[in-house]
Amino acid sequence: MQVQLSLRRLVIILLAVLTVLAIASSAVQVGKYVYDYRADWTRMINMDREMNLPTWYEAALMSASGALLGIIAQRKQELQDRFSGDWRLLSRIFYLLAIDEVVGIHELFILPDLADELQLPWFLHSTWVIPGIIVVGLFIRRFWRFGKHLNRSARRWFIGSLGLFVIGVIGLEMVGSAYAQWQHQQSLGYAMIATLEEVIEICGMIAFIYALLNYLRDLQGSLNIEIKLLP
Repeated sequence: MQVQLSLRRLVIILLAVLTVLAIASSAVQVGKYVYDYRADWTRMINMDREMNLPTWYEAALMSASGALLGIIAQRKQELQDRFSGDWRLLSRIFYLLAIDEVVGIHELFILPDLADELQLPWFLHSTWVIPGIIVVGLFIRRFWRFGKHLNRSARRWFIGSLGLFVIGVIGLEMVGSAYAQWQHQQSLGYAMIATLEEVIEICGMIAFIYALLNYLRDLQGSLNIEIKLLP
């Protein structure tokens, strides 16, 4: 069985799902902070909460990225490409990101008392962004040569999509921290910043999946998905 995959249609579908989630989450925030509607079911579509539909959607995108990176790594290994190990390492990183998205490991590094003790600026009160920035720096250093070996189009898409993801993950987190200190975390303004943060993160992941599929298609000359049903 061969499945023909239109990259443009796939991106439209993924963005449509994101749009529905973002509109639903925004409506929940308005209902909560303007009309004081706080039903338990709204947590399932609230982008400012964990372990719900937006969380699982983003984790699924990260897992899909990990799978595509693994496929590329396998193909590169068959071609005896010297960067096949880099592709495989990237695959594992994205699987770890998917796990963290669901479990929320990075939130263990949110230490308000430490932030107050060190008198950190408002935008660093979500203290996990400090090790996060360090990890991003180490990531850039580790994959600098890998990025340079990519063709111009792939390099532009990879940097752009992952840059957008980092802006959402760390940049908007710092904006939200500053806003929470200025106003209050339990406010409509903060909730909308948190929603925008998730939207930008997911947009980055969708762009990255598009970049990976484009790269895989160019690598193989075509992009056919073969499904084998085993006993």
